[in-house]
Amino acid sequence: MSQNDKPTAAADSAVLPGELGDSIAPAPTRSTIRMRTFLPYQVYRFARVNLRMAKMIRRSHVH
Repeated sequence: MSQNDKPTAAADSAVLPGELGDSIAPAPTRSTIRMRTFLPYQVYRFARVNLRMAKMIRRSHVH
């Protein structure tokens, strides 16, 4: 058996699509995925963030 026939460490540690492998971050839960893809919730979050930014900008421009 030559050196070329041995599997490499890189091939052993390859992560397949959809697998976490040695990742530290946990996989999102089903409810997290739903909230990330739920359009009404996204609209709410978008509006909330924009209103907070507008409030900060308004405060910073007051003389």
